[in-house]
Amino acid sequence: MNVTKHRAIRVHFFAPVNGKTDYYFGSIKAIYEVFQASDIGLTMQSLYVKHITESRPAVTTRCHISRVEIVRCAKPSSSSQ
Repeated sequence: MNVTKHRAIRVHFFAPVNGKTDYYFGSIKAIYEVFQASDIGLTMQSLYVKHITESRPAVTTRCHISRVEIVRCAKPSSSSQ
């Protein structure tokens, strides 16, 4: 099986925002396209400076931001079905 790994950014809000506590993004900039810095509790520049990882998240009074790994399986080709 062909497995690929990708990285995403998880924003976990301590209180639901629009009915959800977890949001996933492909980039830091994408977070700020959806949310304001006041929603996150941190400016985009400050988040870039923190160099977040899975083991070194950014934690604010509103949310927890960390990098996560997403594992995907490749679609089977039509010839192998």
